[in-house]
Amino acid sequence: EIRMLLNPELCISMFVCGTIHETEAVLVRGAERFSDFVGDDGFTLRYAGPYHDETPRDPDSSLTNTILLMDATKFERCTDLQEQLDYPVLVRDLNKSLTGFTEVMEDDDLSVISSVNWGSDRRFNGARDVRPLILWMAASFAGKRLRLWLPETEETM
Repeated sequence: EIRMLLNPELCISMFVCGTIHETEAVLVRGAERFSDFVGDDGFTLRYAGPYHDETPRDPDSSLTNTILLMDATKFERCTDLQEQLDYPVLVRDLNKSLTGFTEVMEDDDLSVISSVNWGSDRRFNGARDVRPLILWMAASFAGKRLRLWLPETEETM
């Protein structure tokens, strides 16, 4: 949801695509970022002024980026690791990630997938140690490298 605030064109995808099902993900090409922010989740996020997007452009002036939108499993408590390691939950999120990463692999010449620690914020309560492993497994299977941004530490893996 944070990315949708930064790139308003992504909001349109919610109207066009509707509900994303268990084995679906949405790819949006050429969405420009207009806003800068501070904070690392929906509870601490604050507008920090305009942002000049320096993403390379195609000859028709459209941006050359591809943004993958996918929902994560929502958990009641972050501390319930047993629920998060349940086979159907792991398979669902692994398949969800792989769906998006494989589609990117087939349509684009992209070798690196950049992501936040998907599904581990306070809204979804995913275990911060488990979520990156799911992304890493899916990216590896799709033949991609994963660049994971950890906003709480301002580091990348």
